[in-house]
Amino acid sequence: MSQFSRPDRNRINVQAEQIFQYAGNTATLRTYVSASAGVPEAGLGDAAYYAQRTITAQFGSNINPPRNMENVAAAGLIAAGMFQMVSRERVGRQDEIIWQGSTYRADSDPVPSVLPGWWVTILKRGSE
Repeated sequence: MSQFSRPDRNRINVQAEQIFQYAGNTATLRTYVSASAGVPEAGLGDAAYYAQRTITAQFGSNINPPRNMENVAAAGLIAAGMFQMVSRERVGRQDEIIWQGSTYRADSDPVPSVLPGWWVTILKRGSE
């Protein structure tokens, strides 16, 4: 018989902290701050402004390794090049993640993980 009669949230959080401390990947989070419409008369186009910082997260392919096709999932089709990111940072739809030299954008709003304080975000490739 187990010594724990029900899940101990504090113990789970401490274990998660230890795992993520050593098992995560570093990435650059570019948080959207504001935008400028530019001045067409002066030849300046619109521009977005970001605050940039380094975060630690775990990345993984959604279902299968990305291919040049769509993967079938219970919720529908998932396009190739999409990844799942689990981190403590809540990433918005206008934010960017730079991971392994590629830029990714949040494809959906983040959802809470089963671990309190952690967020799961689906990322879609933004550029090469």
